[in-house]
Amino acid sequence: MAQTNPSPALRKTVIEAGGRNLQYWKDTWRYRGLAWDMARRNITVRYKQTVIGFGWSIVNPIISTIVMSFVFGNLAGFAGATEINYNVCVLAGTIPWGMFSRCCTNNADVFRAGASLWSKCYFPRLILPLSGLYTTFLDNILTYAILFFFMGITHYVPPVRLLLSVPLLVPIALLGTFIGFVFSSYVIRWRDLGYVLPIILQIGQYLTPVAYSAANIEKAMGGGLTHTLYNIAYTINPMVGYETLFKWTMLDDPVFAFDWWSVGVSVAWTVAFGVFGISRFRKAERTFVDMV
Repeated sequence: MAQTNPSPALRKTVIEAGGRNLQYWKDTWRYRGLAWDMARRNITVRYKQTVIGFGWSIVNPIISTIVMSFVFGNLAGFAGATEINYNVCVLAGTIPWGMFSRCCTNNADVFRAGASLWSKCYFPRLILPLSGLYTTFLDNILTYAILFFFMGITHYVPPVRLLLSVPLLVPIALLGTFIGFVFSSYVIRWRDLGYVLPIILQIGQYLTPVAYSAANIEKAMGGGLTHTLYNIAYTINPMVGYETLFKWTMLDDPVFAFDWWSVGVSVAWTVAFGVFGISRFRKAERTFVDMV
């Protein structure tokens, strides 16, 4: 006798403790619309009582570009290394770093930020970080508009490979998200780490070629112990490969060339942090409500 599937009213969803079953990942896909709704709510709440609203997504990268152009372009003298307008070069570098740093900081505090909602209803906890990704991508779209504006007023025509910069934002966002997962699992226990992370990111921004290139550093440092130590930090920096590759897609100048070794290092870090970060996130989500 043929068996019939039960009606939707009779179907049950079993939620296992810890969410280790395949159902968790199926639910993550089914609840993807919730991530978009949360992203829209976050954007509305963020700019609801501000004077210029979305304008802050434009003002922040412009101010960052002005400061870094002054420090590295005028004081350090890196502006003369390329014929491309230096503000365009710096702004092109702030897009991937902004994506990375925002994903990292947002997800490092994901448990505390979502505690009031997570303790009341069930949904896959990965939905909240996913909604943060949507918000961050929107901010970067606005930064792209600023970059194109600067390119227009400086009469710079980018190469066709500029189109490759958009899909490159995906692994950059994943790297920031995975590192944020690692921090999030410890921030709920040691809140001081939430204050340490912005300092680490600020230092990392100056160790990453956001406003300069590897050729600038080689010329400025020459040799010695300081140069050796910087080379070590530069080589193992997870963002160097992505940053140089992104700037290569935007800036048609040999100064901003990249090497496949640094890209391989960035990809390796992304995979490593992905495995460890998701593992730590899944472990922490089982008990975080008792700690927040």
